[in-house]
Amino acid sequence: MTDVDVVTDLMIHDIDLALYLNGPAKEVVAHGFARDSMIDFASALITHDNGRFSRIQASRITDKKKRLIEATCIDKFVDCELLRKEIIINRQSEIRQAEGQPYTITAIQEAVEVRPQEALLTELQAFVASCRGEASADLPGVEAGLQAMRICDQIQRAVTV
Repeated sequence: MTDVDVVTDLMIHDIDLALYLNGPAKEVVAHGFARDSMIDFASALITHDNGRFSRIQASRITDKKKRLIEATCIDKFVDCELLRKEIIINRQSEIRQAEGQPYTITAIQEAVEVRPQEALLTELQAFVASCRGEASADLPGVEAGLQAMRICDQIQRAVTV
């Protein structure tokens, strides 16, 4: 797609997901690269009202496709590969340290089964249900979409300045 920039085309989905997972944004800082007023690479750090943050990147500079979510938690690291629909949870199970020795961390890796589904079809079905007034309460609504577009605009303004 060449009629919209990488923020509107690709990053908007990750912004929407970041807001869904972490809540409203308090601050957005972004950098990137624009060629002929079209943004080809953007990196944004969104600080959320709850103190969490989301680091999001989108690029059209190379053809390599990546869609990753990595979440660092107190007792685990969650690695999600969105294109392959894989989730791996690395749980910290034990920290040992002998006197005068470096500590060792033992981790348990767990794969989470993800039901195969076509993401765009699911999105369109949710949209139609919303139009019919049948929207699920746990799915983002119009206001969430508007907030994602506002952040999209902030990122675009920061990159093209």
